[in-house]
Amino acid sequence: MVNQAMKLKLEMVVYYLASQMIEGYSGGCWKFDEKACAWIPKGNEKHEVSNCNNYFEGVMDSFTVGLALSALASNHLSWAAHDKGDMASCRAWNDAYNSAMVASEQLSEGQAGLFYSFLD
Repeated sequence: MVNQAMKLKLEMVVYYLASQMIEGYSGGCWKFDEKACAWIPKGNEKHEVSNCNNYFEGVMDSFTVGLALSALASNHLSWAAHDKGDMASCRAWNDAYNSAMVASEQLSEGQAGLFYSFLD
């Protein structure tokens, strides 16, 4: 489980990634999913998403896009902690990433394909 400080740090990174990777994103309401350790946009909208790091483009539902951005953010934060020599934080962010990956097992086949392609 993540503490409040980790949730806030993850939230900031996810919001930044959303502004860069979701077409036309300009803010919105999100909720934290404790089990998935992920920030999820409220609502059931479809989101046009792109990842310039791997040339991915696709349309994801709200849960999938929040899960994907949270997994990406957790991975980034894990490496940042590792580079600082903060192994406790590195392990905590790895646990957060793993929670998102376990949650991805519940996605529909189509959304799961988009999720893994986005992160690839």
